[in-house]
Amino acid sequence: MLLYRAYGGEMTRYYMQRTIFDETIQERVRQDIKFGEQSYKLAPHDMTNEECKNLRKLAQEECEKNAKDGTLSWADIILEEFYEACAETNIELQYKELLQMHAVTLHALEDLKYKIEQKIEVN
Repeated sequence: MLLYRAYGGEMTRYYMQRTIFDETIQERVRQDIKFGEQSYKLAPHDMTNEECKNLRKLAQEECEKNAKDGTLSWADIILEEFYEACAETNIELQYKELLQMHAVTLHALEDLKYKIEQKIEVN
């Protein structure tokens, strides 16, 4: 089992992810209670597939540029994955792209949780 950074065996990556999943389920329950059942289109109703593809291209370019100059952020990667999903017309491919976005978001949550535990300030 992979150890999560400097936890020195106190917290495994699995335990960190399990904690985040539990918190996510609690939040989903809270949302269900507040908003009820929800089902929407992935992209805004007034956005064409061509516009989604353009946003995907811009997000990919921004991600690549920021990776090269050392300013890449979780937001860059998450937005790239989201716009990739929006640009897809096949629902199974949209699902796959959102799953990738979910995995990146999980990684971002792990990173933030680590920083919280280590009392590392973020801006």
